[in-house]
Amino acid sequence: MLPVMTIAIALTLIGLLFILLELIVGIDTGLDLLLIGISLLIGGSIGYFSTDIIGVITSIILSFGYLLVGRKLVKNKINAFSHHSNIDSLLGKTTKVKSWDNNSDFGTVTIDGEIWRAKSKKSLSTGDKVTITNVSGVTLEVEPLEKD
Repeated sequence: MLPVMTIAIALTLIGLLFILLELIVGIDTGLDLLLIGISLLIGGSIGYFSTDIIGVITSIILSFGYLLVGRKLVKNKINAFSHHSNIDSLLGKTTKVKSWDNNSDFGTVTIDGEIWRAKSKKSLSTGDKVTITNVSGVTLEVEPLEKD
């Protein structure tokens, strides 16, 4: 005869399964599975040492408490922060066109002693002053400097 699985043991096993799934999936779930799994684990443990109904009520209170209040706090703490690279420091800088091919709208510019590939939607000539508006891979997007 198979042993009867109590609700408390089921809650504990489901909680452990959620925690394991969080480890497999990773941060993509935003720790939701981990924290709900812990809530079920705690409720199952309490239910195992008291009654199943107390374990279920504890699991429900902890899970909904997390979803209603704690989730927002956790999401604020784990937001991914983007950081700027050294390439971003080129944006807005002014330089001169070293060479230009108006047939392809590509050319080269020199900035900080380095030669960069550049592209522009507007026609340019060698020696024109340009402003760097964007960096796309190893290509600078430039626009001609407004002439006074």
